[in-house]
Amino acid sequence: LKKIKQIREEFYSDLTKIREKYKRFYIHPSEANFILLRFQTREISRSVYQFLLKNQIKVRKLDAGLSNCLRISIGTSLQMKNVIKILNLYFEVI
Repeated sequence: LKKIKQIREEFYSDLTKIREKYKRFYIHPSEANFILLRFQTREISRSVYQFLLKNQIKVRKLDAGLSNCLRISIGTSLQMKNVIKILNLYFEVI
């Protein structure tokens, strides 16, 4: 549990840096084993989802009132660093 909390906090911090740079999403505070990202539009959310999937990163896309959100489960530190790397690539390209 301590390890998941530590990894989540590091991931949240890394996401914050991306958000400050690109301002394309909101990071919901979390006490769970996942982070919820809310994008400006459903289209951006879908585009990020597809980009992550193409890079072998599976996240959960949500429906109904959360269709512009993606849920990213906390994995190992290495896995989360990879998610950050791929998200940075995505936002650099668009």
